[in-house]
Amino acid sequence: MRSFGLILLASLAMGSGAHAITVTNGSFEQGAAITGGFDLLSAGNNTSITGWTVLGPGGVDYIDNSLWGASDGARSVELLGVSPGGVEQVITNQFVVGQKYIMRFDLSANPFAFDGQYGATVSVTGAAAVGYNYLKTAANTPTNMLYQSFAYAFTATSQTKTIAFVGNGNGPLGVVLDNVSIVEAGVPEPASWAMLLAGFGLTGAMMRRRRPAPAALR
Repeated sequence: MRSFGLILLASLAMGSGAHAITVTNGSFEQGAAITGGFDLLSAGNNTSITGWTVLGPGGVDYIDNSLWGASDGARSVELLGVSPGGVEQVITNQFVVGQKYIMRFDLSANPFAFDGQYGATVSVTGAAAVGYNYLKTAANTPTNMLYQSFAYAFTATSQTKTIAFVGNGNGPLGVVLDNVSIVEAGVPEPASWAMLLAGFGLTGAMMRRRRPAPAALR
């Protein structure tokens, strides 16, 4: 049973790596130095956040954890600068046409904003844009941002895609983005593999426990 579990794990690992999608700097950790907790980045800036281009008209705020906590690592992006803005990234020659994918990302909201709904429009070239809302409450604080995970499903129509996240509202306080990743739909992730192996181990233990004892020799 243990051998079968190891074989299954290896098979899943090879399958998941066949067309793995690399989102450059998906948690925004790599980039220019941030001073005073945040930097306002203007539309068109493609150097301050490695791998990402800032969208207009209002740009974005690039935040470090001295202002508020990130979902993953120590940096995040508020999708409203002086007014609605966003970020986009071109992912080149990684997608398989016809394959289904899931883009995952975490949202929160500026903890200094009024309570209420804050949203972002998410898009991938060749697929419909989708709006996502985050409900900010008094429970949101700089040290407890209460991020929520969201998923955007799409089917690849070309090998190269542009992914984009645009803040909704009038600004300057709005939705916060972090921890962007893309996986093939239907392919188990490493955490799922571990659960599968644990399940196989439990099944094997139960089978061994139920196995009848050998008859005594006479």
